[in-house]
Amino acid sequence: MIYKQAKTFGQLPSDLLGFEHAWVRWQFDNAVFHFGSRVDNKLNQYDENGKPKYTPEQALNLLPKPVKLADFINRRGARVKVVPHSEKQAE
Repeated sequence: MIYKQAKTFGQLPSDLLGFEHAWVRWQFDNAVFHFGSRVDNKLNQYDENGKPKYTPEQALNLLPKPVKLADFINRRGARVKVVPHSEKQAE
């Protein structure tokens, strides 16, 4: 993880990858800092029994989340009414 490597060596992530453009360097360094800090904070949280609260996958937000098709469409401005299959047959 570039975040850990940059912290360990005391360098900016953009230095490790050799970015030259100042704006790109700044954007990349900020993105790595915010993402890395968030993941690091989650990995350092423990429950009352001393066990980690999050797995690395959970901390990285890599686990798939179930999404209902109607909710997905509704978030984009359209309105969808979900009719159960049994009601469709009754019509």
